[in-house]
Amino acid sequence: MVNKHEIHCLKGYVDYIKGLENVIGEFYYRGQSAEYIKMPPSVARDRNFLNHEGDIFCDACMLAPEKLGNLKTPLEKLAKQQHYNIPTRLVDVTTDPLVALYFATEDIGSEYGANIYVYDFKGVEPTDERVQALSVIASQREYDLNQLCQEYEKIFGSSITKEKFLDLIKDPVLVKMNEDLKNSNRRLFIQKGAFVICGNKVLNGNIQRELISLDTLNPKSVIHIPYEYKELIHDELDYKYGVNKTKIYPELPSVGDYLRKKYGTVNKPNINDCYIIQNDEDNSIPGIKRISIFVTLTKGRMINEIEEIASLIIKRYADSNDVVWVYIAKNEADYVRHNWILRAQWINPSADERFIPLPLENKGDGGYSWSYSTNYYTMGQFYEDSYVGDQFLLDEKYKIFLECKEDYEEIKSANETSDLPKLNELINRNRDKFAELYRKVNDIGLTKNKKFDNYLRNYTYFVCELDNLNFLIKSKNQNDKGLLNQLHKAIDRATEYARAIERDYSYWKKEVVNSDN
Repeated sequence: MVNKHEIHCLKGYVDYIKGLENVIGEFYYRGQSAEYIKMPPSVARDRNFLNHEGDIFCDACMLAPEKLGNLKTPLEKLAKQQHYNIPTRLVDVTTDPLVALYFATEDIGSEYGANIYVYDFKGVEPTDERVQALSVIASQREYDLNQLCQEYEKIFGSSITKEKFLDLIKDPVLVKMNEDLKNSNRRLFIQKGAFVICGNKVLNGNIQRELISLDTLNPKSVIHIPYEYKELIHDELDYKYGVNKTKIYPELPSVGDYLRKKYGTVNKPNINDCYIIQNDEDNSIPGIKRISIFVTLTKGRMINEIEEIASLIIKRYADSNDVVWVYIAKNEADYVRHNWILRAQWINPSADERFIPLPLENKGDGGYSWSYSTNYYTMGQFYEDSYVGDQFLLDEKYKIFLECKEDYEEIKSANETSDLPKLNELINRNRDKFAELYRKVNDIGLTKNKKFDNYLRNYTYFVCELDNLNFLIKSKNQNDKGLLNQLHKAIDRATEYARAIERDYSYWKKEVVNSDN
């Protein structure tokens, strides 16, 4: 099972890598946008590229003899072509985790987060037979096995059988940097690069135009950086370690791009268009005015912009409240699940100290404090992966309601006549059943729809009230009259929830069928 880890700052990333590298191993890293789940080589991203892999290689050598003509082996030529954006069967990796982090966070404009894949396996030298055989295939226009074996012998000076050649090409191979590659490819050297050369599928002794890629090799760990923290970490990488575009791409045009970005005018988005206030709740108590504001983002925003949104909302409510809480979720599904990116709090410095709450863990100036979730992306993915569909949720919860209903009606009838002995009997008889159904009703899953979630809460509250009856009759601190009063209130609340369930069931039955389809 692949270990997954969520990171929100550069220090957290560096510390996590140090912890990994304390384990004996040979580590390689690949950073890329989380938009891309798979890692095919560039030549496999277009079927025509793959069909003409050898043509692309040969044409590149013919069109750029000054760059490729003096290189000795097909692998050196492939590596050079790779870094000039020519489609090849190579997939870049690096031995430097900071370089991988740069590539993962490079596209700041993308709305996706970033992934760094950590691999722990031994690389091989470029002179390895498997590497040589795969580089020969990439350099030839046709997959003629006789011709491939002849070309292998011509380039590397040793004969090879067809059977051995086919055996060598079945798997992707991680290739280490050596002196020849360093001398022929400065950019690869600067990036502390290595690469995986992809294998070929072999079927009935025939080489297929289908590559076996890096996706077939399981990483030791996948580090995820949510979109909201991507720019922050990318900038930290520059000013703390000097890892920026000019280091990764040492050519002069990269210097120009870097300086334009560094010193150019930054057009900030209008954050008023980036969020919706879903709900506000008055939590006031005698002596102090308090309010909670629940917010979802309508567009992806960096964490500093999310902080600005929270501050803006607090200022709007500060005049009429002593304490303001702001809860910000990435989307409606996370709002329903209380999966917050950020919680902010403001306490009026002149508020009565007897009634103010404790501040959040990160205290700021002027009564502000902050709490940053460390795993909201991971939890969001978990909820998404666990989502079973609204129709299933409704069907299962309604089944539980029906399982309770007959026993609830008996309890309700005894309650109406204040028959305490009968209530004791019924509650004791159903004690284990209600406890088990309360566990089940909470374990079915979660919806993404806030209105539907409000309806589903009736099922939870209904079973909860029935389960609580057992605790009430066990209470030794009240007489029969007081116990009956407590039971009346609990059963009346259960009745209200039961009415809400039955009143709106037909409506939601139609709605969830439409939403799931």
